[in-house]
Amino acid sequence: GPFVQNALVFAPGTTIIESLRELAEIPYEKILPPRLYKAFATSVKLMFTRDGEKDIPVVRGSSFNLVVTNTEKIRIQKEKIRKADIGGLFGVLEDEAKAEVANLRLQAIASLPHLAVFSDEAHHTYGQPLETGLKKVRKTVDYLAAQTNVVAVVNTTGTPYFKRQPLRDVVFWYGLSQGIRDGYLKDLSGNIHAYSFDGDAATYVAHVVTDFFKDYGDICLPNGSKAKLAIYFPQTDDLRELRPV
Repeated sequence: GPFVQNALVFAPGTTIIESLRELAEIPYEKILPPRLYKAFATSVKLMFTRDGEKDIPVVRGSSFNLVVTNTEKIRIQKEKIRKADIGGLFGVLEDEAKAEVANLRLQAIASLPHLAVFSDEAHHTYGQPLETGLKKVRKTVDYLAAQTNVVAVVNTTGTPYFKRQPLRDVVFWYGLSQGIRDGYLKDLSGNIHAYSFDGDAATYVAHVVTDFFKDYGDICLPNGSKAKLAIYFPQTDDLRELRPV
């Protein structure tokens, strides 16, 4: 039938793709009914693209592949391919070899039938030069659609904005206030504090870290790992200066 048999998950950059490795740890046996789980578990092939690999290890034309990759690793491009990556391609011009290496992964994806494309953190695909960023990703999707039957393209993001303007073509919106009302998210009423350190980032970080360990130093997540603290800086210089040693 007209159902998804293969899936491609786009991740912008290395940080997001690492977090998507949690796909390998999802307890599918608790999600799927027993009559479907066994067939699913024995058929699905989950893979993450890695730096230095010229191809994606899928059987061309096969089904039940779930490929997670950085957007940059399979989009149509050739400018950033390293010379080391084309050493084994003899008998072709260097420019052609660069294009061939860049598109090997894309060709592997294009061979998979009944494909669905999922773009996680999709607002990153727009970037500041909106038109340029969108064209690169759209060109890749258009290529896949021309080579195989793309069943669906799903873009997800928690921040569907570009320069304070909502992104177009949003088909489903689930806001923070709805998540709080439904009990999925914590109600932060009375728990948000504002501080002024006159631009002294070191003092701010010291205060936040001390406060975090005071309240959450002994707290563990359900899987046993310690609670984590994420701090975002407006300048990369601050991050380098205040990075723990």
